[in-house]
Amino acid sequence: MKDDLWEKYWKQYSLMLSNPFNLIRLKQSIIFYKWLESKFDSLISILDAGSGTGISSIAFAMHRKKVVLLDTSLEALKTSKKFYNFLSLEAEFIQADLFKMPFKRDIFNIVHNRGVLEHFNSKDCIRILSEMSRVGRIISIVVPYWRNIGYQLAKSYCQIFNKTWPFGENIERDYEVNDLIREFKEADIKVKFIKKFGQSAGIEAIFGVFLTSSPFSLFLNHIMQNFKKKRFKDKITVTNKYILKYNILIKLSYLFANLTGSKDSLQILGVKR
Repeated sequence: MKDDLWEKYWKQYSLMLSNPFNLIRLKQSIIFYKWLESKFDSLISILDAGSGTGISSIAFAMHRKKVVLLDTSLEALKTSKKFYNFLSLEAEFIQADLFKMPFKRDIFNIVHNRGVLEHFNSKDCIRILSEMSRVGRIISIVVPYWRNIGYQLAKSYCQIFNKTWPFGENIERDYEVNDLIREFKEADIKVKFIKKFGQSAGIEAIFGVFLTSSPFSLFLNHIMQNFKKKRFKDKITVTNKYILKYNILIKLSYLFANLTGSKDSLQILGVKR
C-alpha cells in the first residue's frame, strides 16, 4: 500500500517538473556541493539514497561527478530521468530498497538524501543510516525542520480538518536535533556538522496541502503544469553560476522567512567511524 501511494505521488509530481520551489533546491544543491568541495577531497562518486526528483544531486552531475540515484519508486526514477535528460546531465538510476542497497562496501565518497528519514520510525532510520555508512564514507541527511512556522501550519491544517498529507502515507514525524544526533551515533556515524537552513519558510508545505485539498486544486495544478520548463533551464549555467529570477511564490516565501526568521530544513553530516 505504501509503495503504491509513493508511485501515485511521483506520477503526479512528474506533471510539475518545473515546480518553482525546485529553483530553491537547485540553489541549495550548489551551495552544498561547494561547501563539501571545500571540506573534503576526492568527491568522485555520490549516491542519493532515496533520490526522488534527484535535484539534490544536480550540482554534482554539473561537475561531472559519478552520480547514482536510488529510489524504491519507479515513478520517482522516471521523474528524475526527465530532469537529468532535460538538463543534459548524466546519472545512473537504480530501483532498490534503502535497507539493502545493491552495492559493495565503501564504494561511494558521499551518500546523502533529503526528505526521506522523516517518513520512517527511529529504528528503521538507524537501519537506513547503517546501510548508507556501509556503502559510503561521508553521510549527509536533510529533514524538514519541524519548528518551521509554515510547516507546522500545514500539518495542523491536515490534522484539524482531517485532510490527506500530500507528502507520504502519514504526516511526517517531527525531528529534533538531538534525534538526528542519537540516530547517527547508534548507526556508528561520527557527527561532524549540524545546521538549520532554508528560506522557503514552509510555504511549499502549505502550497502542497492547498494544492491537493482545496476547491482550487485543479486551477493550481494547471498553473504548475504550464510553468514553462525553459524558465527552469535558463537559470542554470555550466559554470556553476546561477541566476534566479524568482516568481511570486518564491518571493513570498523568502519575504515570510526573513520576517519570521524561520528556517525550513535541518541538516546533519557525519563520517563513518
